Amino acid sequence: PKDASISLFKAMRDLKSISKELHLPLQSGSDRMLKAMSRGYDSKYYLDLVKFFREILPGRPITTDIIVGFPGETEKDFEATKRLLSEIEFGASYIFKYSPRPPTFSSKQDDDVPKAVKMRRHRELLDIQIAISRKKRKNKEIS
Repeated sequence: PKDASISLFKAMRDLKSISKELHLPLQSGSDRMLKAMSRGYDSKYYLDLVKFFREILPGRPITTDIIVGFPGETEKDFEATKRLLSEIEFGASYIFKYSPRPPTFSSKQDDDVPKAVKMRRHRELLDIQIAISRKKRKNKEIS
């Protein structure tokens, strides 16, 4: 998201040699978690990018990455992610359960979200994305 912009979206629209699809990693719908992940954007900024992309390239697909169970993620944080996933209605979502990856900063933090919670959250987001994908197929949408 830090590299996405209106000018990029216009170039995607206007240049024949550029893909008309956008992969825009969300990671989390919680501003608190985005800050903890050092993402450099918040949910409002992200939603604005999605809005601009859809205005400039209507009907074109947006895909994303989401991480559940990042250190410190609460149910409130997770609910914010669920809300954004449902609101944005991505064409596809790549949803991952957090696991430490040395030498990243987060790998030095306490991996405090239990595995069972990560698995439940992962399943909930997958179920939401599956429902969105079915709806889009039924309506023959591609975005």
